[in-house]
Amino acid sequence: MIPVPLVVCVLGGWCFVYLTDVLLKLSDSYGHGYEVWLGSKGLSLSPFHIRWQTSLFNRLFSRCARINPHALYLCNNSLTDLCFSYTKLQEREYACLPVRKMLSGSRVCRSNAHCLTHTDPDTHSPSVCVTPSLENQTRLIRITHPPNTQMLFVGFPPHLQYAVSLTNFAPRFGFLNLDLPVVMETFCKYVVSLSGALAVVNSVPCFALDGQWMLSALLEATLVTVVTDRQRRELIGFFLLLGGSALLAANVALGLWMVTAR
Repeated sequence: MIPVPLVVCVLGGWCFVYLTDVLLKLSDSYGHGYEVWLGSKGLSLSPFHIRWQTSLFNRLFSRCARINPHALYLCNNSLTDLCFSYTKLQEREYACLPVRKMLSGSRVCRSNAHCLTHTDPDTHSPSVCVTPSLENQTRLIRITHPPNTQMLFVGFPPHLQYAVSLTNFAPRFGFLNLDLPVVMETFCKYVVSLSGALAVVNSVPCFALDGQWMLSALLEATLVTVVTDRQRRELIGFFLLLGGSALLAANVALGLWMVTAR
């Protein structure tokens, strides 16, 4: 059990530090200098947490990352922060930074030369260009969907392609499934395709299909003047029906054989 005097001392000390910070910021003579000093040290105070990111911490983190690359993995496993790298005085430095804040409040750059014209309003120091320090095939992808919040994805890009689906429709009621329009569209496509395929099969000149009567009507309309004998026309139609039936049977047998051979 934590001793009560220790809790009282910690809370009292933190209240004293926070009240002193508030008074110094409100002071007319020391306020500006105090905020500049905080910005130069990378120190920020709030009632609930203290955050300190100095150049010394970044250099130590960079050395640890070179010695043990597993440190980058631990940083990149955070739900809010990500490891970023930047160049300072021809040296590669690393820092764990909040991803969403970096992407929403920063401009797009490719080198420090693009950031020399922009200064930090808090510290009045030149900005630096930072890039995510990730693995070989891992990428940081920002997906915008106005007016909703941007979605951030860290991982292998093909995984995002298979995990996210896009649609042009939005349900008006909550009980409707988002994929309902796509399902109905796919169902209609299958119905049209299946109906067309059955219509084509039904038109094949084969016994017991509509193609038999279609062939008979076609022969009666075209061969009356060429073949005047009715029995000869029926014989020609019979051989055509026999060939169509054999072709259809061979097609069905070949399809069954290809399916079962796999």
